[in-house]
Amino acid sequence: MKKMLQVSLLLLLMMMLAVACSSDDTSKDENEMESGTEEEMEKEENESTDDMKKEEMGEEDNNAEQVEQKVLELEKNELEMYHVQLPIEWDKQVDEQLNTIIAWDTNVVNGVLTNINVLIEELGEGSTLEQYSEVARQSLTSFFVDYNEVSYTDVTVNDVAAKEIIYTYTNTPEGSNEKIALQNRQTILMKDDYAYVISFATTQKEFDSYENIVNDITNSFEIKS
Repeated sequence: MKKMLQVSLLLLLMMMLAVACSSDDTSKDENEMESGTEEEMEKEENESTDDMKKEEMGEEDNNAEQVEQKVLELEKNELEMYHVQLPIEWDKQVDEQLNTIIAWDTNVVNGVLTNINVLIEELGEGSTLEQYSEVARQSLTSFFVDYNEVSYTDVTVNDVAAKEIIYTYTNTPEGSNEKIALQNRQTILMKDDYAYVISFATTQKEFDSYENIVNDITNSFEIKS
């Protein structure tokens, strides 16, 4: 808008000068001045249009700009009740008895270990995904400091209905007085009176850069028959 206003004022000033110069000239001179003025006006209008296009293209580029995604190679991990792919480079710990697995990046950032884990809980007969998810949300609210739910959505993982909760909170690493902003994503599935919870956690700053990886891990998760 500011650019267009400046161009309009410039065109108006040129027209005023053209009128003043043509007052003592012949009609031929007037035609020449008018022709010159029209050419200058057309030139300025074209420059204005080009500037607007450049600004629009710049805005489109900014909107199209995406967070650079981390790339990690995944490998399949087999447990008794399910299998899931996890980053090869990450350390892992498996509890065969509880059918749980946790994997974490050994590079500690500000006292935070980026990690993902799968937990299983046996439920009473008749429990529903909606009921379990609501209890989980209430627990998260009371457990984490500065808890804020970013989204709560219905998703599907390998044809199994699931709930996805994304939330932020803060934590103070041991030996530090500085709060760290963290962000988690939990995907909850249910099958045969068992709840399966896939949880990913990292810093809020790094969260978006793991989106593709976490999607791949979640979509690789499959409950065995």
